[in-house]
Amino acid sequence: MKLIFTGGGTLGSVMPILAALEELKTRDPGLDFLWVGTRHGPEKQIVEAKGARFRSIIATKLRRYFDLRNFFVPFLLFFAFWQSWFLLRREKPAVVVSAGGFVGLPLIWAAWRRKIPVLIHQQDVIPGLTNRLAAPFAKKITVTFQKSAGAYPKAKTIVLGNPVRMEILSAKGGPRSVSGESACAHFHLATDLPTIFVVGGGTGSDFLNNLIWENLDELTSFCQIIHSAGRGKAILTISANRRYRQYELLIDHYADALALADLVISRAGMGALSEFAAMSKPVFLIPLPGHQEANARTLAEAGAAVVLNQKDATPKRFLEIIKELLLNQEKRAELGVNIHQAIKTDVRAAMADLILEMARG
Repeated sequence: MKLIFTGGGTLGSVMPILAALEELKTRDPGLDFLWVGTRHGPEKQIVEAKGARFRSIIATKLRRYFDLRNFFVPFLLFFAFWQSWFLLRREKPAVVVSAGGFVGLPLIWAAWRRKIPVLIHQQDVIPGLTNRLAAPFAKKITVTFQKSAGAYPKAKTIVLGNPVRMEILSAKGGPRSVSGESACAHFHLATDLPTIFVVGGGTGSDFLNNLIWENLDELTSFCQIIHSAGRGKAILTISANRRYRQYELLIDHYADALALADLVISRAGMGALSEFAAMSKPVFLIPLPGHQEANARTLAEAGAAVVLNQKDATPKRFLEIIKELLLNQEKRAELGVNIHQAIKTDVRAAMADLILEMARG
């Protein structure tokens, strides 16, 4: 049986359905997986490492502001649709699975025309444009939060949660455990200093990166930092700081870095937030203006995150919040418990069951 998964450009549309792919592969190693993504996105390296074949198609983006590139979007979608049509005719998958990402939209339209069932997953609180455009053509829609379900037809919408990868679910211990000490040794960090893990996403966050770099000397005077800066975003001259470890895209030891962290600083994409929730990690969020602010607000209302909006993120306030959290162990423990309860993440099996049910008709 052949299954197609699609998403890319950023890792937000990749991680939840990659978790389902892992589950399916464990159940039946004979399943044939094809991932359809973007030519230059960070997803290719990750999905191929999981044993899936990878193909890229034309990917475009509709910018919701005036931009001359929007003029070409209908033409690019037209070509991507026919590229998808011929790919589906050749591959003959039993189902197509997407969690957003504009690269998947023409593939979903083509799958509907070829009568191939489509599952789309809505992980963010506010539905994105891709999923809103794809929803009429999906057989089933899964959502992370009950409050998101009302945006889709009730008859085909399931409140599921957001699946996370097995390496996250199986990570043991914390910063002061034996596994935490092992992670410290891997990253060549001290065992007697608090550790911050900074996650900018697969493509990185220039704003978040610059906040770290501009305040690095002060930050490393009281803590140590593991920084996943994003593909192509690392600044090599900064890496000489002995309490700072910088990576473009931390993949193989991501779970180790997360297990080691006393505090995570991040944007507010739901894929990353779900992995923090699975490990009960206290988070300090500076959401990207737009739909991420709704994700962050939902967690803040549940007492599950400390949130600082980008417009208010001055270096002074940024440093104050970090110091306050590192000095308050009870607050960090409370945040960890609350985020674990706020996002249901151990749902790999449920999503895999649904995919197989759709694939078998």
